[in-house]
Amino acid sequence: MIICNMGLNFNLLDFLLSQQVFKQNPEHPKKILEIGVLKNSLSLKQKHYLAKKYTIPLNLFSANSHEIYNFFGYSEITSLDNDAFEKAGFIKNLNIPPSGEDDRFKDTYDLILDGGTSEHVYNPLIAFANYLNYLKINGTLIQFLPINNYIDHGIYQFSPTFFWSIDSQHFTNLKLQALQFRSHGARANRYHYDGNSDFFRSHIEGLWNGSTAANLFRFTTSDIVGLANWTKKNQIDYYNLIFQTNQEIYRNQWANYSPQHQFKHRKINYRIFCMLFKYERSIISRFIAKLVLLKNRSYD
Repeated sequence: MIICNMGLNFNLLDFLLSQQVFKQNPEHPKKILEIGVLKNSLSLKQKHYLAKKYTIPLNLFSANSHEIYNFFGYSEITSLDNDAFEKAGFIKNLNIPPSGEDDRFKDTYDLILDGGTSEHVYNPLIAFANYLNYLKINGTLIQFLPINNYIDHGIYQFSPTFFWSIDSQHFTNLKLQALQFRSHGARANRYHYDGNSDFFRSHIEGLWNGSTAANLFRFTTSDIVGLANWTKKNQIDYYNLIFQTNQEIYRNQWANYSPQHQFKHRKINYRIFCMLFKYERSIISRFIAKLVLLKNRSYD
């Protein structure tokens, strides 16, 4: 399985460190499950950047993924794949829902890394249910998935509402701690877009169904990736997760619920965004969209 630099790439490692999922001097040994066999793909510039930013020995970022996991306290490491061609120790078809055959791995892992596998699985929500089944209570699931400009890389690209819809429907047992969108390039990107902020979750009612800010990504030439940090608070009803999860905006409409998050200065921005989508091929529209996105970027 190959992802846009699938593995421990810069954006994934920076996210793990900034979220303090990877910590120095861990208190106790932990177990990690990597989905696919993840490989270190850092450039020299990225290694220097991360070492300086997090005061971590530079040579660590030249090590293989298992040595990096060990440094942060993950002493038991398992790789899951659909086939043993890369010598994964756990063979599983992620299209098959959790079953009794998986009981020996249930509630086992402190951290699960989906470093770019779900877009290659025909049933990504079932894959997600499997990850949660293997995760301990209060464990962490990290996902690194393609959002924009990855046509035919995998079977799917993921809209931000994929994450929001799961989070809002299963908020009692599952928590989306952080959601970031980043430009996935070779250089060390120093900013991201906060997918949990009002700016990103808001939409202009009546203009289109979806996030206003997320729609602006169509005007960029950047390869956008999403990084999600999930915490499993309690046992998950996998049947409901797989078969009852629906897009958040439609659930709100069915319940006659008016979203609390509304785009600021709606009347002014309504006109602006109508113009952008009417003239979406124009250079001016793309320029305005980039300005709005850059103005709302966040820094770690």
